[in-house]
Amino acid sequence: MLSGCNFMNSHIRLIIVLIVCVITYNQLLQINSLYQKKRMEYSHSRNELILSSVYEFNLLNQNLEKNDIVSFNSKSQKLIYFIDGEKHVFQLNSGDDIRKITERIDYDLRNPETWTLANLRRHLQEKQDSLQLEFQDLRMFMCDSSGRVKESWPEQTDPMPEEMPFGEPMGFLSGDKLFADYAYPWKEFVQAASYEIFQTILLSVLLVICVITLLQTIRNEKRKGKYRESFMHHIVHDLKRPISNQLKVCYLLRETSPEESIRLLEKSQEELEKMLYSVNRLLLQSTDAHGLKLMIQEIDLREMLETLTAKTPEDAEKTCRIQLEFQPEDPTIFGDYDLLSAVFQNLVDNALKYSGKSVDIQIRCSESDKQQLEITFQDNGFGIPPDNLKHVFERFYRGDSPETKKSKGHGLGLYYAKTILLAHRGKIHIDSEQGKGSTVRILLPRKANIKRKYKLKTHERT
Repeated sequence: MLSGCNFMNSHIRLIIVLIVCVITYNQLLQINSLYQKKRMEYSHSRNELILSSVYEFNLLNQNLEKNDIVSFNSKSQKLIYFIDGEKHVFQLNSGDDIRKITERIDYDLRNPETWTLANLRRHLQEKQDSLQLEFQDLRMFMCDSSGRVKESWPEQTDPMPEEMPFGEPMGFLSGDKLFADYAYPWKEFVQAASYEIFQTILLSVLLVICVITLLQTIRNEKRKGKYRESFMHHIVHDLKRPISNQLKVCYLLRETSPEESIRLLEKSQEELEKMLYSVNRLLLQSTDAHGLKLMIQEIDLREMLETLTAKTPEDAEKTCRIQLEFQPEDPTIFGDYDLLSAVFQNLVDNALKYSGKSVDIQIRCSESDKQQLEITFQDNGFGIPPDNLKHVFERFYRGDSPETKKSKGHGLGLYYAKTILLAHRGKIHIDSEQGKGSTVRILLPRKANIKRKYKLKTHERT
């Protein structure tokens, strides 16, 4: 079973790792998609700025002193230039935009001495300062119709990048084309998409936590199912043997002498007490989603606790001494006798189970006030490690210490003990130091407002 559990744990860990990787990869794709969207918006705004600056710069640099002119024939879709007295004709396409035509023709009439990329950069700088926009590592290239770089800013010998965010044809006659390259800063992306990034990361973390919690819940439910099955097998075995022995005693009593009958009856009484203990364990397990039914009656608490001191451990290798100190003058309380007896018996059994060969158990009952009693179980056992102490009341929880692994159990006793005490409006607390024993303190009301049926609340199930 241990190898099976290890396989299941490794299998669940692998599933968690795979799911986390898938979620992380998916969220990275989301962030990358968001990055591309914001980058496109950034490029669009910068490209519009460059384009408007270029057309303004074309107007500012027209060579008007040479009386160069241009005319447009809308019917024939022709541009007619007179530059330095020479006629130049350019045939347009039918789909060309009139606005674009009027903006581009100015470039063909420019003064080449003043129209330079350095001057264009200064004009662009003035415009972006007025709009409070910035470029990161802006570079510009002017290419001719063959794609050869005619001019660059800043001047450099490095080859022109293959892909650039801006590319726009300048004039119709020259065939020149302007390219611009600039970086999209991560700072700009983080500022522009900080809310979306935070939302994506938060959803990813929550989704991962939900997946891990779900898989852990599935694993715990599988483990609880195995414990339940094992628990029921043990209960059936514990009840089957004493019943079988009692049947044998019934047959033997018919043919035995009175002296022998007394010995058989004493042995029968011991077997019946063991059966009663098993029944009490079944009563403990009856706390389920349908609630815990209480049979309220008057109880002599001193008598109940004194029966515990008469018990002897079933392990012949252990010696046990149980001392009872009962201080209240009035031992009467109201509660369910069988359930409270099962709680106290479970605490004694735990002290015996998780102790060495010599076991000392001290049971003290004091009266903190007239309304409630305090019952303390103190032993000299192995103690509980600090990491396990905060989980001892959880259902099916068993510690991972060597002493716990050697002892049989299903992690149900303290869970049901707390449930029963809560049903009686009581409290339970455990103090323990590893290697020095444990102390269990119980506060139990004398006449609490106890319901006949107690339903375990959700926050009390852990």
